[in-house]
This record gives sequence, C-alpha cells and structure tokens, in this order.
Amino acid sequence: MKKALINFRPMLFLAISICLGIIVSYLFLVVNTTLAIILGIIFGVCCVLIFAIYLKKENLIVNIISVLTCILIFIFGAYHGYSKINNYKNANLNNHYYEVSAKIEKINSYDNYQTAICNSIELEGVNGGKINYKIRLFIYGDREFKVGDRIYFSAMLNDNDVKYHSRFASEQISDKIKYSASVNAKDIIVTENESTIFQKVNAFISNSLSKGLSGDEYGVAFALLTGDSSFIDGEVLSNFRYAGIAHVFAVSGLHIGVLAIALNFIMKKFKVNQKVSAAIVILSCLFYSGVCGFSSSSIRATIMCAVSLTASFLGKKYDGISSTCLAGIIILFFCPLELFCVGFQLSFSVVLGIFILSPSISKLLKFLPNKLSQSLGVSISAQIVSIPISLYAFNNVSLVSVFFNVVMIPIVSPLFVILLFSTIVGGILSISSILLFPIKYVLSAIIVVINFFDYKVLIVSGVVMGLSSIFYYGFFMISSGLVNVRKISKLVFLVIMSIGFIVGTYIKTINEYESVKCYVSGGKEFSGVIIKTEEKNALILSVAYRDFSLRKLENLKNQAGIDSVDIIIFSNYFSASDVQEYYTRINTVLSSDKAYYYGDKDFISENVTELSFPKLDVINYLDGEDIFLGELKIYSDCNGKLIFIKTENARHAVASMIGGYDGVVASSLKDVETIIAYEYQDLIFANEKNSNKISFIRYGDYVDAESNGIFITKLN
Repeated sequence: MKKALINFRPMLFLAISICLGIIVSYLFLVVNTTLAIILGIIFGVCCVLIFAIYLKKENLIVNIISVLTCILIFIFGAYHGYSKINNYKNANLNNHYYEVSAKIEKINSYDNYQTAICNSIELEGVNGGKINYKIRLFIYGDREFKVGDRIYFSAMLNDNDVKYHSRFASEQISDKIKYSASVNAKDIIVTENESTIFQKVNAFISNSLSKGLSGDEYGVAFALLTGDSSFIDGEVLSNFRYAGIAHVFAVSGLHIGVLAIALNFIMKKFKVNQKVSAAIVILSCLFYSGVCGFSSSSIRATIMCAVSLTASFLGKKYDGISSTCLAGIIILFFCPLELFCVGFQLSFSVVLGIFILSPSISKLLKFLPNKLSQSLGVSISAQIVSIPISLYAFNNVSLVSVFFNVVMIPIVSPLFVILLFSTIVGGILSISSILLFPIKYVLSAIIVVINFFDYKVLIVSGVVMGLSSIFYYGFFMISSGLVNVRKISKLVFLVIMSIGFIVGTYIKTINEYESVKCYVSGGKEFSGVIIKTEEKNALILSVAYRDFSLRKLENLKNQAGIDSVDIIIFSNYFSASDVQEYYTRINTVLSSDKAYYYGDKDFISENVTELSFPKLDVINYLDGEDIFLGELKIYSDCNGKLIFIKTENARHAVASMIGGYDGVVASSLKDVETIIAYEYQDLIFANEKNSNKISFIRYGDYVDAESNGIFITKLN
C-alpha cells in the first residue's frame, strides 16, 4: 500500500494554519503588506493541494471540513494577531504626566535601581481612567517594595513602540507592557498589598528558601522552583547559559513532568481512582504553572500532561506531536503574539524536535547502553532544533550543551522533587533551615562545577542563518522520516537542503561579519553610539548627565556583544576634566585604551586622568583632525557638535547638543547617509530628506532610539 506523503495529523495542520495567520498579521502591520498578501496566497494554494492529495470519495466530507477548518483558523489567527498589534499601536498616551495608581505584578532589583511591572492601573490626567495595559516602572533609590503592593506616584508615561532593540517587541506586546516611567522611590506611596493566591504562594516559596539558603544557592533554588532567575548572580547565570543548561530555570516539561510523576506515585500509593487522580494531578500542575507566572513552557507542559493522563484512562494511544500542537493552538488562541517570543519558540521547537528526531538518533547510537542512547538522542535532538533560534536570539550556541544535559538532568530531576518537598514542608513547619541544609551543599557543588571553567570559550557565535534555517529544518524533517519519499528522492532533497543551507548561511554570515554596525541608545540622561567593525569598536558619547544610570550603557554593550572599545569619543561639551569623572563610571561597564575629547588642550587634567588610569591614553582633538578606526575615518565639525564617520561609500553623522540649527550645521550635514540627532530633529530631518534618520530622544515618526531601546543599523 502506497504511503501518504505526510501522515495526516489534524492538530499539526491546524497549528500550522493559526501560526501562518498570525505571521500574516505581523507582516501586514509591521513589515510589508505585499509579503503578507503573498503568504496568504501561498496558504490558499497549499490548502487546495492538500485537499487534492487527500481527496477520496469515501472521505470527501471529512476532507472538506478539515480544509475549511484550517482556513477558518488561519483567518482567526490573522484577525487575532492584527487586533493585538493594532490595539497596542493605538494605545499611545502621547507622553503626558499622570497621577498613577497601580499594583506591582513583578519586581526585580539591580545595583542602582529596581524595575517593576505594574498592572490594574488608574490614571488621573489627560485621557485618564482605567487602562488595560501595564507600565514598566524604573525605581531609583533604596527602598523595598513587594509584589502585590498598591502604589501611587506621579510620572510621565512614555509610550512603547511595537519594536524594541530594532526587533519586534513580541514579549512586550504579549505581556501588554505599553508604557514606561521613572520615579524616585521616596516619591512612591504604598497603601496596601493586593497579592493574588499565586503571588502569595510564590512569596511563601521565597520566604521558606531564604530561611535555609542564601546567595547563589538561594537564587538557583528559587529559579529551579519558579522559573525566576533574577536572584542569580549575572556571571553565574551566564555560565549556566554558556554550558547550555539554563533551560532548567524555565519551568517546562522537566518540572511539570517530574511533578506529575511524583503526584501520580502518591495517588497510586493511596489507591485513588484513576480519573480523580488525573484531575488532581492536572489541577496541581495548572496551579503550579500559575505560581510560575503561566509561562508558555509551563502551560504547554501542563496541557501535554493533561492529554497524556486523559488518553491513559480512556485507553487511547498518546501522540506526542498532536499533543504538542494542541498545546500550541490553545496558547495562541489566547495569546497570539507568543508565537514570536523566544521562550515559546524554544519550548515548542525542542519538544517537537525530540518527538521527531530522537528515535532516529537513538537508533544510530544503539551500540551504547539503552538508557544512555535514549538520553543522548533526546539531548542531541533538542540541541539540533534549537540552534537556529539560539543563534538568532542569543547569537551563540553551546558546544557542551549535550554533555551537561546528559549529566545534569538525572541530578536535577530528583533534586527538584526534594527541593519542592523541603520548601513546602519546611515553610509550613518552620523547619526550612533543617530540611534545606543538605540541599545547600548539592546546590553549592553544582555552582562550583558550573563556575570551574569558562565555558564561554566553548560556544559558537557570529554565525547567521537567516532564511537558510528553512533548509536546515527541511534537512532534518526529511531525514527523520516524517515525510514519506523514496530513497532516491530523499537523497536528492537532502543534497538540495544541505547546499541551500551551507551557501545561504555562508553568504549571510560573511555579509554580517564584514558590515559596519551602529548601535544607538538614546535619552535625555544618556545618549551614545557604539560603532562596531570587523576588528575595532568605538563609543561616541553625545550626551550624558553626571549621575547617568549605567543601565543604558550596559544594554548597549550587551547588544553589541563586546566587553571593551578601542576608543571613546567625547563630543563638544565634554572637557578634559570631564573625561576622568565620566570614564570612572564608563570603565565599570566598558573599558578602553584611548579617550578623545574636544576643546582646549588641558595638560593638567590629562595627566591626572592618565595617572588614575595608567592604561588610558587621553587625547585632545580639534576640527579637521582625523581619528582612524580600522578603515573608518572619524572626524568632528562645528566645534565638535557633529561627529562624522566616513566609510568606504558614505558619510554618517552623530549630532550632540548643537545649540541651534543654522546654515553652518545644515551645510555640514549635506549628503550624509545616516543622521543621529539629539535636538532640533524637526529642522535637521526635514532638510535632509534622503538620509536615514535616527533620533536619540523621543520624536514623532522618526526612528526613535529611546522608546525602541537600542536601534541597530548598518553603515555602508
């Protein structure tokens, strides 16, 4: 009997349909309307072809219903995605000051500030009243706040755009975080605490853990139980990521599965009815997902757990791929833009990859002991499918991920159960310090192993796949046997996919590597640019207050993926004496060997700075003198108010506080391909119509490096 090209799974086709519908809405509103129309036409053609492939007289009605259902869910996905993005875009408050009443949903503490996500918001002011979106609040000052606190403050609410860091702000839109504001801690009034049951349980877990653990041991334990890794030291968390096992802190199939198995074991010991047992396990997992913030991975795992248990007591065969697709459909039904979130993509791609690829990989490793071959099959398949997403989102892939997953997962699984039991029982009986005492040493040992070696040297970075990832996934889909084709056809397809992937990835990577990138971060407190070439980097500081927050500079550095710059250029209003004061702060984030400033020569200040920083060479530069950054030439004009970057093919300008737009400034900016401006943007951008326009601070319809986070552009 001839096999069908693709084994028909209704849930798989429905999941693909809703995903394509959501992608069409994204293309239509954010990228390009033409691409949205083309994708819609392709979907229609595919529906006709699939209907023709599965056309059988005895199943005609079923086929018609199936195709119509796919079309309807495609339309629903497109409409639902369109509504979410469009409503977000139209919810601007136009940057007014408000008296705000809000409840803290989540709060994280950093060195010099705290960030709080606030919901249940009521405003007093222009267009005031209740709003459906959330505020990301930056709190400066030393004061403790708790999740659930009802707070009152006055601030200007800044509108967030649909793009952030030059990428689609899917997480921000999906979480409904539309506004941002800054406020001093002493100016906030706290009236009461309105924590939900989930938040109270989360706080109970935190309190219980803190009685027996501290430092990184507490941070790792809290992350393992709740998925919140904000209490882990940044360097330790980075080492977990470089080792490829940071996913243990994302509550997912590992946690939900282990919890379900443990609860099932208890139910069987007490001989609870199978249906009642299944209901208790499912509700417990759902409640635990709520404690962890209803993350995509926890909901996906809970739905799959529910499907598995239901199939078990109904005597039906469990299909992992269909179960995963059902979970995806349910999540996207309520939160369509989760499709573009990295957590959603990694969670679902890894699980589908395990179901599709791990059996074939385990067979290839059958010469090994059975448990080892299966464990390696799961780890390798998870690594394979996550590579394109990891490269796109994090720009690196760990080479030791498979090893650490094979070693660590058997340790983490029982540790999770023991830790959860000890935390709950210890918190209830007030004996956390006793129960958590032995666990502390296990956690310490894990942290020591993770910190023992610099795993950063064992990551692959700088590779850019782009659209060639389609060939990458196509290769593994065909080789897995999911698509039924003859051996010769299969070989031809695999060769085509391999060539397409290698050529596409090579071209894209070389193009990215050879390009000069410009990373722009803006705001009234700090405005700066990092220029990144193949070999050298520069920081151009346009505007900075003396007590500017290092957060923007840290984000700028992280986005550029660098630890140091070859030169720092201070624009016109920085003096030699300013260099020492500002460099003292900058050096804690970004080191450099040379600092250039514009102005009168100041030997005393230069000598003092060089004595404070022996490795730093402080240089005064004047109009017309060139600074070379590899093949780039950088020079100033208009008394240092304009900094120009000359590439092989064009000139680009970074403007600081120019003090006024006059004929001299206008003449200097003629025939400039890119303009990055701090003030007088309306005049500058109106006159330079053919230039790429980037604003350091919030301004109209131009590219806004303040509300968009860090804007990235290429300099030709």
